[in-house]
Amino acid sequence: MKIAVLSGKHGQVEHVAIQLSAMGHEYSIQTQGNLFLQSGHVTEYDMFIIDLDVGADSMDMAMVARVRAVAGWIKPILLLTARDLNESNVAEMFTVGADGYVSKPVRAGEFAARVAALLRRAYPESMLSADLIRVGDYVFDPAYRTIMLRGKPLKLSRLEFDLGLYFFCNIGRIVPRTALEKAIWGRALEFESKTLDTHIYRLRMKLSLKPENGLQLSSVYGQGFRLMPVRSAVAEQEEGFPYHLRWVGQVTH
Repeated sequence: MKIAVLSGKHGQVEHVAIQLSAMGHEYSIQTQGNLFLQSGHVTEYDMFIIDLDVGADSMDMAMVARVRAVAGWIKPILLLTARDLNESNVAEMFTVGADGYVSKPVRAGEFAARVAALLRRAYPESMLSADLIRVGDYVFDPAYRTIMLRGKPLKLSRLEFDLGLYFFCNIGRIVPRTALEKAIWGRALEFESKTLDTHIYRLRMKLSLKPENGLQLSSVYGQGFRLMPVRSAVAEQEEGFPYHLRWVGQVTH
């Protein structure tokens, strides 16, 4: 799907854009809302994500209403909002045309689930399987918050699911510790905290992230963590072709 991300500040939504890309969506960051609405390209997009921070182009409720007026009432609009919302704020958001919102700092699991759910509701036929995240024999469904390995469901806590989803959306990339902490807890944890390490250990065990299942979750000294496709020695012997000479996996959405 093609998604427009509107924000007064490009840097504030880069992490959101990266996650959209990892979920298999095409995106465009628009920092000049009024110019975007006048460009004639609005109808080319399937969904709109609006950062309500007031920036150079005043991304406010009026902007939400203008996007809705141009885009029509079928395409979903998701808002990124401040934490301190009252009942009146929420009512106004839905009145002007929003379909949902995610509080900042944006948590990876919640964001992915909201995007998937809104797209599935707006485009039930085309999104039947498009929002599933497949890596090898693993299948994540952000909308229903489920994960399966070779068709067998795996049980994770809410936090473990969010953590796992973040890794699977960033397969092959080194993910800094602080980026993980902010994505899952909304803030960086104390310097000597072992909370993240404990949850990563549990995630590794519950998902059986090991060569036999084609994935390995490792720490990268001084940088963070990385989930990588790997091949087991048994698989290499059966196929008779050295691992380091061939492509080992593919991420599909």
